[in-house]
Amino acid sequence: MRIADTFPCKIVDEYGHVFDDAIATILDGHEFLNRGFSADAPGSEYTFKTETDGAAYRVMYWYNKESVGKFKSRPLLIAEGGGFTDVLKVDMTHAEAKEIVAKPMSQDDKTLQLVKYDLMRMWD
Repeated sequence: MRIADTFPCKIVDEYGHVFDDAIATILDGHEFLNRGFSADAPGSEYTFKTETDGAAYRVMYWYNKESVGKFKSRPLLIAEGGGFTDVLKVDMTHAEAKEIVAKPMSQDDKTLQLVKYDLMRMWD
């Protein structure tokens, strides 16, 4: 799934510089699903169920709104395993992430909300 959304948020780059008024663009969002089905008794109808187990995403950002259109955006890099990665994983242990997963909405909307929530709370 390819999603794109642009919004202001706080960003901390790989060097520790803080950009309180950064503009972030979500480039890709991928969800990890657990799909299954079950029946209550032999011969009864199956119930199909899809649960979101997690999500990953990539972000590009500008330092502030004045730099949008004047300069190229930068990839958001996060320290991982002694190096850096541009693939961020949603922390599904937070209560807010669990609430988003429980909401009745499309999988695409859930993924976008999970990603935005994760990015917004990352440095708070």
